Formats: sequence, C-alpha cells, structure tokens
Amino acid sequence: MDRPKAAIARIVLAGLLVVAGAGCEREDRTAGEPGPAERAGERLDHAFSRAGEELNKMAERTGKHMEDFGRRLQNEAQQARREKEARRAEEARQAQAASEAQPGQTSGE
Repeated sequence: MDRPKAAIARIVLAGLLVVAGAGCEREDRTAGEPGPAERAGERLDHAFSRAGEELNKMAERTGKHMEDFGRRLQNEAQQARREKEARRAEEARQAQAASEAQPGQTSGE
C-alpha cells in the first residue's frame, strides 16, 4: 500500500514544483503565448490526470485481487464443509458398526 501513496506523493510534489518554478520565471511574452501560470496549470492538469489514471489502474488491480481472494475463500469453505460431512459420515458408520458388534444392548442402557 505504500507504493501507491508514494507514487501519488511524487506526482503531487512534481506538480507543486512546476507551479513554484513557473512563478519564478521571467520572460517577455509575445501575444498569444500562454504565461507561466497558464503553463503551470496545464502541467498540473496533466499531472493530476496521470495520477487519476494510475489510481484507476491500482483500484482495478486491487479489485481483481479481492475477487481472487473471495473465490479462494469460498473454495476453502466448501472444502471444509465437505471434510466435516465426511467426518460425520465416518463417525456415524463407526457408531453403527459398534452397535451392531454388541447385539442385545439397547441405546437407552
């Protein structure tokens, strides 16, 4: 979980550095060219767009892992139920065999 947080932190830090650097630029602008603040805004938009894409990819991978885990958990639960039923059936067979081996005794005695 530290990887996604670190990736997001790097993207946000890069965006902030771009903004800070853009504010320090000094240049003569010609008409129609974007200024430093506008360029910084475009870079931030791009950085946040990339961050959103990365978050979506991570969420998708996490969802797939959760689905896999859910399937494995269901399989384990089914296997445990089958084993429990098999143990009960075996215990019932053993009890039946024991009662048949002792003729003349009733279960109430």
